[in-house]
Amino acid sequence: MQLCGQVSETLTSALAASADALLRDSIVISVVPAPSSMRLLVTIATAGDAEQAMLSLQRASAWLRGEVARSITRRKTPELIFRIGV
Repeated sequence: MQLCGQVSETLTSALAASADALLRDSIVISVVPAPSSMRLLVTIATAGDAEQAMLSLQRASAWLRGEVARSITRRKTPELIFRIGV
């Protein structure tokens, strides 16, 4: 769960610094193992259109994973799976 907390903090900062206004206005609700720490399910809340938010997350996924890789001390960076929540 410590890893999930670190990833949540990193993604929160990265989204806030994003050039994409839709991502900047999004909030990380939760990060949980799916089913293990090698794959993490990230639930995001957005005030905008959910479909557009998913497209923005898909476009930014490599950048976001890179931000996570720089912030954690693990040999392998977990895969990030995004979903829009409430």
